[in-house]
Amino acid sequence: MVTTRAVLAYHDGQKQHKIFLIAKTRVGFGKAKKSQNPDVDITMRVLPLRSQELDPGNWARTKKISQHHGNFILRNNQFYIERLGKNGIFTLEGNEIEKESLFTLKDTTQIRLAQESLQLKLKTVRDLETQSVNCLCVERVDNHVHHCYVQVIREVTIGVKKADVNLPGMNGLFRIVTEQEGWNVIPDESGYTKINSEVIQEPTLLCNRDVLSNGLQEIVFCMTEDNDFVE
Repeated sequence: MVTTRAVLAYHDGQKQHKIFLIAKTRVGFGKAKKSQNPDVDITMRVLPLRSQELDPGNWARTKKISQHHGNFILRNNQFYIERLGKNGIFTLEGNEIEKESLFTLKDTTQIRLAQESLQLKLKTVRDLETQSVNCLCVERVDNHVHHCYVQVIREVTIGVKKADVNLPGMNGLFRIVTEQEGWNVIPDESGYTKINSEVIQEPTLLCNRDVLSNGLQEIVFCMTEDNDFVE
């Protein structure tokens, strides 16, 4: 069976980018780490770096996010966002939500947690022919970190501007698919898709610490059970 959590790490020469892949129909988010609360899949911290969390101002803003703040839910080929409890600050498209609620996600939606401190841009990706949901991309658009979280239902593309998740400086395209046996990479038409320097010609199961490349650029694939950020 597919491991529900994985992470892709990529360095564009200046910054490190992480893409967290989560293969679940219900994804929880909040301040807690998964080791602290198994219902939280995405840790929403203002500065999710252990050394920088010692800053009193950053920690104070993070405390305004509840331990389990809400969920992203897939039902009947449609994504919803669920606001849990009454704790923390939760703003959806500029409107503050103060009580438990369930909202339909538009193709592009923005939410904010902890006042102005943490901003998220949500994008539903569908198959162009069948309109079946492929994934939900949750991108941090604040200035603190350069991470993206993807709730993968079928597949996600990563790389060039037309990809579901765009990486600066990336020329090629990686297509990651969830299957019963695990995470698979589908080679593109260029013929340059490699795993650990070996060209692949057909869908290939990814293993922990595999290195994906399409030329000079590399992405490291890792299995993960927790969601704390360690740089």
